[in-house]
Formats: sequence, structure tokens, C-alpha cells
Amino acid sequence: MSDQKRQSYRISDRNRDLLFVVLTCVSGTVDALGFFGLGGIFISALSGNTVVLAASLIQGESTTTVLGISVFIGYLSGASLAAFLFKRKSKTEVGWDIQVTYILCIELIVLIFLFTQAYFHIFDSSFNIKSILMVTTASFGMGIQFICARHVNRIGVITTMITGTLSNAIYRLINREGHFLSIAGKDIENSSEPKKIAISKMDSQRRTTIYLLTVWMGYFIGAAIMTLFLIHLPLYVATTLPIALMIFIFSYAMLNQRKLPKP
Repeated sequence: MSDQKRQSYRISDRNRDLLFVVLTCVSGTVDALGFFGLGGIFISALSGNTVVLAASLIQGESTTTVLGISVFIGYLSGASLAAFLFKRKSKTEVGWDIQVTYILCIELIVLIFLFTQAYFHIFDSSFNIKSILMVTTASFGMGIQFICARHVNRIGVITTMITGTLSNAIYRLINREGHFLSIAGKDIENSSEPKKIAISKMDSQRRTTIYLLTVWMGYFIGAAIMTLFLIHLPLYVATTLPIALMIFIFSYAMLNQRKLPKP
């Protein structure tokens, strides 16, 4: 399939928004896995890991230091690979096309590799090269996911950095709705048509705000379920949770990939 033909397939906005919530849920599961199952390190939150890495260096905690460095190596490597694969695409070509689905399939393969590492890791609970490899592998997948989400360009949503998504939701909730209301008040004085436009903007704003909060809930739920898994199940079984979610994402995307009509 040629690049031009491959890029002509898109997922509808509704399906894209659903998959963004599930992707964020995947991030929540992997971060909880890293924090509670792989040495107290977040897999995708590089800002928090910067603090952890700095503190561990000062305190001389070699284990946390090595794991912190591994997260950066894995995440940046995954992001670099995905960015390279998107390199030839135009900056104006946004949306969830079939190339995004294929690149996310790489993340799925990475998570399956993480499962195999976790399965053999159960035979040796001490800190060793296996722990470093698992953290690097998990963060590699999150780096890929970040670039894919950035390419799709869903406003205010970064699936691996949930703080920005929640902050954006609060900003829209407090600031922008008031702005649209003021516009509506002015338009009412002019004519009914601008009034309908302003009301439509307010409805769109509310839907976007609710959606951003839903994305945050996806991350929260993913982290909560993964924590329950880690409490009651072996580590290698817990790693099947993000795999199952990624299988759903890939399958759902492939089934709903549609070709855009020619202009």
C-alpha cells in the first residue's frame, strides 16, 4: 500500500476520542506497574522522574538512580523511533490514520515483550539487569504512545502526561466558558443567528471539558485496576492488563479505519 493511500484512512472523531481514553488508561496501568511493581519509579511521568533521579543521586540510592536513568533512555528512544516513522508526513496531516494504528502496534509488541520479561523475572526477585530491562522496555512503549498521541493532535490531551490534560480541563471549565457566555450575551443583542453560533460554542466547550475529565478518569481507573492486580496476582499476570487494552485499541482501530472521500 502506498504512503498516499495509507494516509487517506482516518478514524472518526468519536472513535478517536474513545481510543484516547483507553490509551490514557494504558498509561495509568503502566505507571502503576512501574511504581508498585518495578522499584517505585513512574514509567511515563518524566517530570516526576526527574525529581526522583535527582534525589536518588544526592542520597546515593544506586538502585533508584539506575532505574530512573533507564526510564529516560527507554522513553526517549521510543519517542525517537515513533518520531522518525512520522518524519515524512506533512505537519498538516493530523488525525488517527492507519499509520498511527501500525505504530501503536509496535507499542503492543513492546508490551508483549514486557510480559515475557516479567514471566521469567519471577524466578529472581533481587535487583538485577532484568529489572532495568523491564523498566526500559515499558518506558520505550510509553515514548511511542506519546508521539502517536501528539501526532493525532487531540486538543488538550497527552495520554502519557495526565497533569496537563487535567489542568487544561480546569482552565476550560473556569475561563473559557465564561468567555463564550460573554460572547453569547453580545450576540443576543445583534441577531438570533450569532446567538445560535455562540450557544453551539458553549455546548462544544462543555463537551470538551467533560471529555478531558473523562480522560483523567481513564488514567485513574487504569492505575487503580493495575494496583489491584499487583496486590492479588503475580507480576507477570498484571502485565497482561495493558496488553489486553492495547489489543482492543489495535483491533478497534483497524475495524473502524475508513477512507476519506476525495476532495
